[in-house]
Formats: sequence, C-alpha cells, structure tokens
Amino acid sequence: MRPGWRADARARLARVMPITVLVLLAAAGTLWFLFGPHRGFSGRVIAAAARRGLILEGGNRDDGWLSSSWRSAKLSLRDAPGVTVEMGLLHFRHWPFTPSRVTVSQARVHLRGELAPLLAAATRALRIKLREVVLTDLAVTYEHRVLGRIAFDGVTVHAAGPSVLVEAQRARAGGFDWPDVRLAIEPRKDMFVIGWGREVASARVQLSCFPPADGSSRWLLNVLHQPVRPLLRRFGWDLGEGLDGAHVAGGISLEVPIDPGESPHGRVQLVFDGWPLGAPPGSQAVLGSTFSLLSNLVPVADSQRWQLPRVEITMPVFSLVGQGHVELGRRSTLALAVQGERSCGELRALLPPSAELEQVQHFLAASPARSRGSAVESALARLSVQVRAGTGAGYRPEWAYQPACGLAPWVEK
Repeated sequence: MRPGWRADARARLARVMPITVLVLLAAAGTLWFLFGPHRGFSGRVIAAAARRGLILEGGNRDDGWLSSSWRSAKLSLRDAPGVTVEMGLLHFRHWPFTPSRVTVSQARVHLRGELAPLLAAATRALRIKLREVVLTDLAVTYEHRVLGRIAFDGVTVHAAGPSVLVEAQRARAGGFDWPDVRLAIEPRKDMFVIGWGREVASARVQLSCFPPADGSSRWLLNVLHQPVRPLLRRFGWDLGEGLDGAHVAGGISLEVPIDPGESPHGRVQLVFDGWPLGAPPGSQAVLGSTFSLLSNLVPVADSQRWQLPRVEITMPVFSLVGQGHVELGRRSTLALAVQGERSCGELRALLPPSAELEQVQHFLAASPARSRGSAVESALARLSVQVRAGTGAGYRPEWAYQPACGLAPWVEK
C-alpha cells in the first residue's frame, strides 16, 4: 500500500463532501417542493371549513404544484340558510417557505333575512385572520322584507383593525345609486355596527343591527351632528345652497317582527338647527330656526313607501302636529302637513324678547279679561312641506298663518 494513501483519501473526501451535501439538500428541497405539506394546504382549508359549517360543492377543481383553484363552485353556510355564494374563482396559493393565502374573486354573494344573525353565523364559521384571505371583485346582494333589495358591485374586503372594511365600486337600493361606497363593519358583543366611512368610530352615520329578541329584530340608524347638505348629497338629495348653514342630529329606529304576518314599525327623532323654514319676513321671532321632528314610521307593502301617521314638529314657540309620508325611488319625496296653535298666554310665555312679544304683552295688558283667559283667542300656524330628490329636486315649504293676540300678519314675499 502506497504510503500517504490515507491522507489522499481524506483529501478526496473533503473535496467531494460539499458537493454531496449540496446534492442531498437539492434533492430534499425538490422533494419538499413536490410533496411537502404546503401541497395539502387547499385540502386542509376545505376540511376545516367543512367542520365549521361551510359547505363547498360542485364546480371544477385544478391542483397544481404552486397553487390550486376551484371554479364555479357553490358555497353555503350550514347555520345560516340565508347565505349562499356562487363562487367565480377560489384560488389557493401554497408556495413553499412563504405564507399560504386564499383568494376569492368574481363571486356572487346572496344574503337574505336579518343581517345581525347572518354576520354572526359567518363570523363563527370563518374564524380566520382576514389578512390570510383576499376577497375581491365580488357582487353582493342583500334582501330584506322591509328594506327591499340592496346591491353592491365590485366589492373588496379588507381587515381594518377591529373592523372589516368593505369597499364597493357601486351600491344600489331602490332608486338610489351611489359610487365608491366604503362601509366599516364592527362586531360589538351580539350586535354589529356599520359605519359609512373607513372607520366605525369616526363615521358620522352609523347603523346598528341587533339580533332577534322578544319576537323581533331591531335596527338603529344614528346620525351624529353634522351639516345637512353633504349628508343629503350622499343619499342623492341635493336641495341647494339654502341648506349650507343647516345641521342635523338624531336617529331612526325600526322594529321588525320575526313573524312575517306582523307589521314592522319604527320611529324617527331628528333635531335641526340653522334650517331655512322658508317663511315670509316677520316670522323669525315666531318660528325660530331650530326644531325637532318626531314621528312613528310604518312601511307599506313594497318598501318604497313609508307612512308617517303622526308627525310632531316642536319649535321654540309652536308645536305642530299632523302626518306625512315618504316615497323612495327615482323621484323620492317627503311630504308633511302639520298645524298648531297657541293661546295669547302661551305666546307671552314662549316668545323670545322681540317686537312680537311686546305686541302680545300690550294686547293682554289692554284687557284684564284676556289676560285671565276669559276671552279665548289663539294664533294658528299651518305648514305643508314637500321635499323631492332627482328630477325637479327641491325643498318647498308653504306656510299659512292666522295671527292673533295683537300680532301683525307676516309680510308675504
């Protein structure tokens, strides 16, 4: 045996070993790439979804090395029969050494029934971090027996802190059509709050959806104090520059019985300040520019018409009572007819310091009998209002005033 053969063998092994290790690592990487656990990502997701009540069926499935896809399948929710999804494309990305991701696109989502239970069931079924799921280019329709049909096109869903941000290229309801809609949805205990904007906390219009309780579901639309004209513009009602100084706050509530044979009912309570009442000169002291509107709300048949059986408008001096209705559609209309009266004593107590107050005081002082109320006399105010959106949009108040108690007639415009 040649001297030094052991040293030569060790030298050859040292040269070959790195190459051998690289070959083994390359082989292991190839096997991982071809048969690693990431290849089973789509199957694991579908199995986990099935355990949570998400049922995926039909369609065409295609499994590849780096991704899998499922086209034209149908997705339903076992605990929420009011949710169905016609899947356009369900795509699973399962690259090795990178986070896996699920993308849902070109799907049609149908929701029917009370919204709070639908959202709660969907939340329980998914239980996944939204950032691992991309929801884009969806068409969403929501149908409610009172609210009618609301459609959203080009929908994308994002995680936004505690909320979920829903962006739609277009939203339609009845005769209304809104571009570029952003809604933030946030769960709060067993209810959900939907804010018109990027965040619920900063949204000036918030819709709270409560689950069924005591035989009915409840909706509450909360309008935070804000300028009237931009708010109305958002809903397709632009009534002109005359409303630039007006503000509004309040809410609209709706109770929807679970039994479809029972009639829903609601309540409107709004406060306006700086609102142009459209009355002739000389009416400012009598009417003011701040008032509250209170009314019950009864939907009629097709959700396009709502009755206001008893409307109460409370002003600094007068309280007007009457009725009205709202019609939704291409030419949405709000119509009110109310009236109220005040006795001489009430006028003296309610009028602000003004020439009108002095006129009433002088009138009562001229006759002790009138001051004691033995002679009945009262001022009467009537108001008819028609607010219209769309073609012929405008705000048209008409006042009828019967002065009394020494007050002078208003000067007509």
